[in-house]
Amino acid sequence: MESFTNVIESAKTTKEDSDETVNVGEVKKQWATGDPKVRRNVVFSLIGSKLGLTELDPSDDFTNCGGNSFGAMRIIGQLRTLFGIAVPVFTLMTESFGDFADAALQAADPSAAAAAAKDTPALVVRGSSQKSTVAPELRPPSPSYVFFPMAGGTSRQFAATYVALRKEQPDATFYFVQPAGREARAGESHADSIEAYCGPVVQALTAHEAALRNGPSVFVGDSWGSIAALVVAHDLYGKTGFCPNFFVVSGNESPACTTKQNGLGSYDERPMKSIPDEDLQKFLEAAGAEPGTTTPEVVSALRADCELHEAYKKPAKQNPLPCQCVVLYGTEDHVAVRDNMMGWADEADSDEFRLVAVPGASHHMYAEKPAAVARKLAGLVSGGAPLWWKRSSLLRKSNSNTNLLKWLETTPESVETKESEEANESPKQGSASPKVLGGLLGPPYAFVLNSGVDEAALNDYRYGNARYRLGNSAGSRGEVSGI
Repeated sequence: MESFTNVIESAKTTKEDSDETVNVGEVKKQWATGDPKVRRNVVFSLIGSKLGLTELDPSDDFTNCGGNSFGAMRIIGQLRTLFGIAVPVFTLMTESFGDFADAALQAADPSAAAAAAKDTPALVVRGSSQKSTVAPELRPPSPSYVFFPMAGGTSRQFAATYVALRKEQPDATFYFVQPAGREARAGESHADSIEAYCGPVVQALTAHEAALRNGPSVFVGDSWGSIAALVVAHDLYGKTGFCPNFFVVSGNESPACTTKQNGLGSYDERPMKSIPDEDLQKFLEAAGAEPGTTTPEVVSALRADCELHEAYKKPAKQNPLPCQCVVLYGTEDHVAVRDNMMGWADEADSDEFRLVAVPGASHHMYAEKPAAVARKLAGLVSGGAPLWWKRSSLLRKSNSNTNLLKWLETTPESVETKESEEANESPKQGSASPKVLGGLLGPPYAFVLNSGVDEAALNDYRYGNARYRLGNSAGSRGEVSGI
């Protein structure tokens, strides 16, 4: 009788779990022991019941064992209902079973949960810089990607693409925008203005600015996320001088078109206030959402983001971003009109604009064609240093997109003279400007300077070597005296 009652309770708890064999009363009893090993096995049993597996390899992962977004949502929902813990769906879909179980146990720790409730980060960070103890300015150059989700979306929409992309770029750092009102920030209200949505993201990315500058950086925005990424990029550039090297958008028509449209763009001309939830659910299904994922919570988040999309107006006077713009479009996308996406070319001042097709993809290309999208994103930062080498402070101040190779044709002395004239100082003779080198290459390692090397000679060498590596025949590749 007890077993029968527990099975019925499980079915009532998760609605879709009538086929489950987990004894709810037993797992609750085991969880209540507080033993980490026992709790870890409880997490494994819940996951295994959804996948039809009696045993899990801690090093294996959910996607590799046939799991999908819908199944992941069910597992996360059951953990929340049974044990009152919240773990992002993204974590289950991208980490090993062992790492996910560790995350679940950490979420069950009252002190950790209290800290998470107090600090609701706008970013989910994955990759090398997350665990590195080395200061960002001393790390080897590595790429970084910042993902902005579609309307109503969360970081989980990029899970499959992230798994594929980290195989292509194992040393990269990944940042996923986490909007208020969903997953780890479910206790918050949805953002009611573009400033409320983008402001926390700007603040969070500013804290990671050193890591973002340490190599090629790519902003990736999908659907409404394309507009959010544009707003954040302009805000960051205006406040800090940082701009991503590549700006990738998909699923959304140009800002000029968005300014004239209502919340669902070309798909529906009605304003959001007149569109019932049932029609929004149909929109999600028509756009290619997985069956079972169009829950009331998702529809509510979609409405909130589409209202922001509707409120967006492109500023009358806004200079293009100093980066290259790339538009990805799914050949089966019936939401965004490809011709209307061409206007994104006006948002960047690069002399190259790319419109890239993803064959067979609908409006949900990151979930449907993750390997293809990952290859295209990885290809942006693997084309050689001239495509992404960091601009100097002088170039950032000029607010131009001057080609770095052309700038390196200038001698260190002439560049230093220009900087000195700006500061009303006399230029120093005989060494490359430390200010220029600091902006371009970062400071020399302390142990090198402590070895007794002549700092002026070292600066000259580093500047000349950078010119040589970027293809300038006048550069140098010799040795530094004094070592």
